[in-house]
Amino acid sequence: MKTDETKVLSPVEQPAPKPRKQRGLWWVVKWSLAVIVPMIVLIVLLNFRMGPGKGRPLVRISRQTTYATSPLKPSGDVDYVAYLNQQNAITPENNAFVELLKILGPVTAGQMPPPKFFQLLGIDPMPQGGNYLIKFPYVKKLVGRSILLADGTTPDSEQAYEITQTIPFEPGVFLEADQWFETNEQHLNAIHSAVQKPGFFIPCMGKLMVGVDFSLANGMREIARALQRSSMARLGQGDVAGTIDDQVAMLQLARHVGRQGTMVEHLIALAIEGMAHRSISQTIFSDKCTAEDLARLAAELKAQSRVLPVGPLHLQSERVAVLDAVIHIGRNGPIPWNGNFSNTALGINSQPPTVGDELLRASIDWETVCVTLNEIFDKLEKALASDGASRATAIEQFEAELKAIEQEFGTPKKKILSALAGRGSRSTMAGNILATTITPGVRQLSDADRRSAAQHSLNEVAVALQRFRLEHGKYPMQLDELVPVFLAEVPLDPFTGGPLVYKPDKGDPFLLYSRGPNKKDDGGVDMFEAQNNQYDLIAAPIIRTVQQWIEANVAKRE
Repeated sequence: MKTDETKVLSPVEQPAPKPRKQRGLWWVVKWSLAVIVPMIVLIVLLNFRMGPGKGRPLVRISRQTTYATSPLKPSGDVDYVAYLNQQNAITPENNAFVELLKILGPVTAGQMPPPKFFQLLGIDPMPQGGNYLIKFPYVKKLVGRSILLADGTTPDSEQAYEITQTIPFEPGVFLEADQWFETNEQHLNAIHSAVQKPGFFIPCMGKLMVGVDFSLANGMREIARALQRSSMARLGQGDVAGTIDDQVAMLQLARHVGRQGTMVEHLIALAIEGMAHRSISQTIFSDKCTAEDLARLAAELKAQSRVLPVGPLHLQSERVAVLDAVIHIGRNGPIPWNGNFSNTALGINSQPPTVGDELLRASIDWETVCVTLNEIFDKLEKALASDGASRATAIEQFEAELKAIEQEFGTPKKKILSALAGRGSRSTMAGNILATTITPGVRQLSDADRRSAAQHSLNEVAVALQRFRLEHGKYPMQLDELVPVFLAEVPLDPFTGGPLVYKPDKGDPFLLYSRGPNKKDDGGVDMFEAQNNQYDLIAAPIIRTVQQWIEANVAKRE
C-alpha cells in the first residue's frame, strides 16, 4: 500500500509572491483618455450643433417658430422686412403718404431714399430739389420784433418758435412767421386733400427690422407741426373755420400714421394726435368760436376715429423685429446677455465674436429660443386684447410675470445651473433673457394711449360746456346736464374708469380734468405744466395768449 508522501513546505521554504506591478502616470492618462474623451465627445454632440448649410434656414419655418413663413432670403430665413411691406402695400392712388411725400419732399437727414423705395410705392423717383414745403424758420431767423419782454428785450428765436407753435398769434407779431405762412399756404391746403386718401403706406427699408429707417415717418411729424402752426396763425387772424380744417387734417394724419403698425410709428401718431388736441383746446377757450364753430368742432370730434391703441397690429411688427434680430444673432452672434439687443443685431458697439461666443452660440437651440419668444408675445397679445380696466390689470400681470422671469434668470447661479442642465434648458433661458431685454415698456405705451383718449374726451366735454353756456348763459352744475342735447353720454376718465373731475365754480372759466396715470386727484395740477406725466390732465390750456406766455416766462427767470 502506497502512502502519500507529499511534502508540506514550511513557511520559510514557500516561494516569495511576485511583486505587484506599479501603475504609473501613463496608465492613468491612457485610461482617462479612453473614458473621458468619449464622454466629452458625447456631451459635445448632445449640446452643440453646426450651423445650417448654405441656403438652409437657421430654424424651421412655421408659425410657432418664425411666425411669418414667406418671403425667404437666399439664406433660407424669412425676409421680415419684405413680409411687412407685403402686408401693408397699397396702390399709389389710395396712398395718402404718396401725396404727402410730394408736399414734404423725399430728402430726410440729408439723404435720398434708394430707388427700391419708390418702386415699392409704385411711383417714379422724385427729384431731390423741388417745390416742397419749406420748414419753419428757426435758428437766428425768427424773432418777435413787435412784442417786448419785461426786461425790454424781444423773444429770441427759440422762444418765438415755441409761441408760434402753441399759442394763437396775430399778423405782424412775427414777420418771418407771416412770410412762412404765405409762402406755404398752397402746400398746407394740399395736405388737407392728401389726408383724405383711404390708405397709408411707408415702405420699410433695411436689411433687418431693427435697422429700419423711420426718418420719413418722422417727417409726418414735421407735416403736423406745420399744420399746428398754421392753425395758430389762422386762429390769431380770426379764421376759425380754417383753424378747424388744420386740426381735422392733423387728426386724420395721426390716424393714418397709427395704422402703419410699428411701435415707433404708433408713438409718432400719438404725438401728432396730441398736437391736434392741444390746438383744439386753444380754439375752444379762445372766445373766438361762434355756436356754429363749436357745433362743427363737436361733430368733427365725434366723426374722427382715434388712433387705435397699441394692440395685435403693433405687436406683429414688434414680434417679427425680435425674431429677425434673434435669427441674425443665431447666425452671426454674439449673444447680448446683458447688452443692447438692437445694437448687437446691428453690430453697433459690439466686439467681434470670440471663440467662446461661437461655442456658446453653437450650444443653443435657436428654434427653442424662437418658440419661447413667440409664447411670450402670445401672452402679451392676449393681455392687450382686453379693454378698459381689465386691460390695465392684464398688462400689469404680464409685466409682473416678465419681471419674475428677469429676476429668476438674472442671477449668476441660475445662469450657471441652466447652462449646465443641457441644451434645452440653456436655450429656454436664452429666450427668456432676450425677452426681458427687448419686450417694449407696454405700460408706458398704454399710458400714452390713455392720455390721448383723455385729451379727446376732455375736448369733447369742453366743447359741450361752451355750447351749453352760449345757449343758457352759464355753465351747468353737473356734466349730466349736457346729455342728451350736447353729448350722447358723458365720457369716462380713461385712467380711472370713473367720471372726469368737473368743478364749475373754480378755474378759468371752469376746472375740468382727468386724474392721470397715478389715478389720484391732484387738484388739477397739469402734467405738462408740472413736467410730471403722472399728474392730472386738464382741459383748459394754462397759457392762451402771447402776453400770458411772456408773464409766465418772466416769472420762471425770476
